[in-house]
Amino acid sequence: MQKKLKFFLKKIDRSFLIKYFCNFLIINLLLFPLAVWQYERALISMESFLFALSGKLMIIGIFYEIIVSLLASLQVSPSFLFFSFWLSNLNFGFLKTFMEVYAFTTLTIVLYFLFRFNIFFKKNIKMYKIYRFVLIISLFFMGYFALTRPLIKYYVEDLSEVQKLSSTTSLLLKNLAYQKKVKEVSKKSEFLGKKFDINTENLQEYNNIYIFLLESYPLFINSKINQKIQAPLTESLENFEIKKMYKHWYPDLSTLGQEFYLYCGKDPKNAHLLLSDNDFESYLINKKCLINDLKEKGYELNFVHTYKSQFNNRFTRYDYFDQTYFYEDLLEKNFTSSCPWRDVGMCDYQILDNFDTLFDLSKDKSFYFFLSLNGHVSPLDYFIDDKNKKEECNLLALQDEDLCKIFNNQIQINKSINSFVKKNLKSNDILIVLGDTPPMFAERRHKKFFSNNYVPVFTFKKKSL
Repeated sequence: MQKKLKFFLKKIDRSFLIKYFCNFLIINLLLFPLAVWQYERALISMESFLFALSGKLMIIGIFYEIIVSLLASLQVSPSFLFFSFWLSNLNFGFLKTFMEVYAFTTLTIVLYFLFRFNIFFKKNIKMYKIYRFVLIISLFFMGYFALTRPLIKYYVEDLSEVQKLSSTTSLLLKNLAYQKKVKEVSKKSEFLGKKFDINTENLQEYNNIYIFLLESYPLFINSKINQKIQAPLTESLENFEIKKMYKHWYPDLSTLGQEFYLYCGKDPKNAHLLLSDNDFESYLINKKCLINDLKEKGYELNFVHTYKSQFNNRFTRYDYFDQTYFYEDLLEKNFTSSCPWRDVGMCDYQILDNFDTLFDLSKDKSFYFFLSLNGHVSPLDYFIDDKNKKEECNLLALQDEDLCKIFNNQIQINKSINSFVKKNLKSNDILIVLGDTPPMFAERRHKKFFSNNYVPVFTFKKKSL
């Protein structure tokens, strides 16, 4: 037995071990962001031990790991992931976090293939050793930058949610079973009676049109939590006709997708145009959008958002809407900045509670678009008005503080919408309230509590006497 083992070990020369080690690092470091950012893959995939056996298997393994990891996601589609990298690069410098890692990964792959398949290096021992040294240095820097960039370092310091070693294939099978279960629960939801289509509402029949697009409106799988969230929204509104519906969202476009759908009544297609610095008005005209029709019919168009105008290039709204307010404009109106998101932020309830001080609601033929902020995941605080109290988070799905904040902040917004309806919605007005996306948590322990297929929609109209 010992002789056979010695014979086998002799067959495994040092060059094979170096190649195997390089392949193994390339696969796992290349997929590092999926592990630490979206939690869709373990730091080390069990399959990578097999894929590292040869260069050809490594290529197959990289594609396999990427595809399976994305399919295994509870929430993220490939198009959303790529869009997020791009969008975050515009607004948060996110790509810079991984830029060096991918640069050195690409360099390492190129070096590896030259090293592996170039006959010249195999014949020239000196060049072979130099090239091998460069390859090892490249691997070193790839690992160094993976562990020292700000966002990566933030996650690396707390890897409690990231699996260290797991099978990517096994994760896919588990998540497919989970998604099936969630869809079955969703079918029984009170929101899935009718799919919302803004084109079925002839907006020009209404005097004042209000659209509130709410950030990350949560549809919990637990129906008791949903009932607690919705109760303040519809309480004591017997004089109003309220419809509850659902709508799909846009994983590849996030908030912008829902925003432009509401402007145009069509599914938006081109992210570049949606983010363009100067094509906002021409986009609305060329697409024959609903709000452009309203503008031509004499409606005054108004827009308000509780965050900065620079984000997603929304400053383009200034030139199109008749009245436009962003965070910086609200400061000049003596609103206080007390509900920060990742950066600064205005309280959504401040806007809803003081809508009539921002706009003259006695005017006829007006369109109002309000884009909220405080529903974002990982809020810094409970954004609750002083006259309201924090709701208890005794249910299991709300034990985590971030989930409890999402729960309470949504209840606060719903209370403000309820007050807004009672105070401002008149006969021949319509209010449309809908979520832009599900809560976009990265951690699985959060994502599993939400329905990730749809967002809720509510319409409010005053009943005829």
